[in-house]
Amino acid sequence: MERERAGYDRRVVYVRLTERGRTLSYIHRRFHRRMVKAVSEMLTPEEVKILSGAMKNLRDFFHEENMRNAPGIVQDDHKI
Repeated sequence: MERERAGYDRRVVYVRLTERGRTLSYIHRRFHRRMVKAVSEMLTPEEVKILSGAMKNLRDFFHEENMRNAPGIVQDDHKI
């Protein structure tokens, strides 16, 4: 991460990934795509449906916890 303070207001800090951070992010995303593909190829259609429902429940739980614990910070744009 690189941090840079805004010249107009020292309270404002801009953050961005370094080149190494962008590379690591790309590698991590690629790993996840390969992992999801490999796991989904091992599952039956019924198992995929069950896993998808469980993952949605987990996503919803995390979202609700974030909304409860960080009101006004976390956006309620979770409409998927």
